[in-house]
Amino acid sequence: MSHLRKRTACAVALFSLLPAQCVQAGEESSFARLHKDMAAGEAVIWYLHHAGWAVKTRNHLLVFDYWPETRAPGNPSLDNGFVYPEEIKDLKVTVFVSHAHDDHFDPAILAWQKSVPDIHYVFGWPADEGKGHMILAEDHARTTMDGLEIQTIHHRFDGIPEAAFLVQADGLVIYHSGDHACSADAPNAAFHGNIDYLSGLAPFVDLAFISIFCRRDGSWVNSGDRYTMEKLRPRRLFPMHSGGYEKEYRQFAEAAAKLNIPITVLAAGRRGEPFVYRRDR
Repeated sequence: MSHLRKRTACAVALFSLLPAQCVQAGEESSFARLHKDMAAGEAVIWYLHHAGWAVKTRNHLLVFDYWPETRAPGNPSLDNGFVYPEEIKDLKVTVFVSHAHDDHFDPAILAWQKSVPDIHYVFGWPADEGKGHMILAEDHARTTMDGLEIQTIHHRFDGIPEAAFLVQADGLVIYHSGDHACSADAPNAAFHGNIDYLSGLAPFVDLAFISIFCRRDGSWVNSGDRYTMEKLRPRRLFPMHSGGYEKEYRQFAEAAAKLNIPITVLAAGRRGEPFVYRRDR
């Protein structure tokens, strides 16, 4: 949902009880992490603000719904939550855009192709900007591209075409919901159907990035969120869509912990915060 819409703010703090399998990264720079050897099933994840994430796997850098909102500082990097083309120019980069809301799509991403030779763009709707790139506008779209397997669900919950992505890369299954989420406690049949479809594509998800919306009664995990967690079984779930209100992520994490669902919710506390994931440890 657009950042221009009304938000219910809930004050929270950084979630720090992180297990060894997916932990906050240490002091190593983003450039070093981007260019080090990795095994299949490993990933480094950076929170890039709001619904934006970067995921480095063994052979790929995936960037989802990049929207920096503010101008980059004088030393931009993933470490401070900004994509700097010079930092990623030697990598295989795939950029995903779920829909046209301006808090999920910054057309400035298209300028990266001037500096990054091996870059691809995947649009979840028939965007004019997507001409010459991969457009996955039909429901349940599926494609393979340069070692990635990409599948989608679609909806029009906000009156425009929107996609969510399920990506398989280097032994990992990654789900980015875009705005496929529930602001009410009673998700409709289309929401359930989409989650059911995704759950049939993989037995579990390694990394799930889920948009969250606080309900009027102050509670965080609604029935749609719970349905998503129970059906997709993410090993690690990252709440998102609270750019500038990152403290809300812990509210969600604390509420989810009370549900006794066997997943771990990780809350980013700042733009550029990195995490490390290893499936087999």
